[in-house]
Amino acid sequence: MMANSTASMVQAWLENCATESAAAGQCPIPLFISSSPSITRKRHRTHCSDKIDPYKKNRTAASDCNSDASSQIPTLRDDSTFPSLSRPSSVGSGGQRSPSPARQKTLLANKNTHPRVIYVHEQDEPKNEAAKALLVYLSQASDWSPDMNKIKEASTGSRKCSTQQRSESSWVTEVTRIMLLLSQGEMKLEFWGHQNESVRSCYQPQYTARDRCNRKIDYVIGFPSDSWQKLYRKASIKFEDGYFNHVDHVHTGTQILGVGIQVKPQYGNRMEAEVQLGAWVAGHFLWAFEHRAGTEIPPPMVGIISVGETWDFYIIYGVSAEAIHDDPLSKLEESARLGPIFRSESPNVD
Repeated sequence: MMANSTASMVQAWLENCATESAAAGQCPIPLFISSSPSITRKRHRTHCSDKIDPYKKNRTAASDCNSDASSQIPTLRDDSTFPSLSRPSSVGSGGQRSPSPARQKTLLANKNTHPRVIYVHEQDEPKNEAAKALLVYLSQASDWSPDMNKIKEASTGSRKCSTQQRSESSWVTEVTRIMLLLSQGEMKLEFWGHQNESVRSCYQPQYTARDRCNRKIDYVIGFPSDSWQKLYRKASIKFEDGYFNHVDHVHTGTQILGVGIQVKPQYGNRMEAEVQLGAWVAGHFLWAFEHRAGTEIPPPMVGIISVGETWDFYIIYGVSAEAIHDDPLSKLEESARLGPIFRSESPNVD
């Protein structure tokens, strides 16, 4: 039932998408410009420069690099560039310190970031009517009953991963995938591994004139094309380049996506998971707002963060600049994450 409701929301939004904005390679234009343009310094070369001691030349170049790096905001590094085990946890592969998850959340919420990623408390009122309606829908009671054999299998895997301090990939294999397949029921959905697939650079949150935040998530739930042929025919008419989302991947980029899921082991960093999910979904809404027509707002999404045995469910929605700048045709202002709206623990099944 939920899949049909979600599909109808997606289909209604596709009906109002602008065809002309779907040209291949089109990327949004940042809403801000660097406050101080860079100055190009010309160096006059003379015959004497060839006689400079190589040691002094290297020392001068290193000094220039250190001076430039100290004046820049710390870069939000890609997941793939996180330090190896042989390096200190705060030092990246290039020797540059990576900001902590708390610092990353602050940068993403900064007023100069586009789009801003706002983390809304579960008791606050969402700025989106569709998000309010989705919250009411998800809060309704259901008569669905899961397969207790699968619940026992996931519970056994959860206990094993917890007591043995297993890695994130083990939690995905032993617990997350089992629970996702169990919750699918008869809905025509698929679960795709997403650990190594990046967001297209033009849809990554941008927090300075040069720096963007590229974050990956573990799983994404989508609508398979063979089960949703009518939906994909409509999408192919609207998006002539064949890409239906913000992901830079030959398969996932051509699919209609839904729920995003980030997994952490038992003692994983929940705040880091919030940054990963928030930045990834912000890219989705940046893409969706770019392709909308008129004042139609893209529908909200559900996001999941799993840290060990605890699962948190979030409602994520986009907020246009209309509420701030009174411009109904303006682009995405911020991506807000409301939650956790629900929290569940892995059941203990004997």
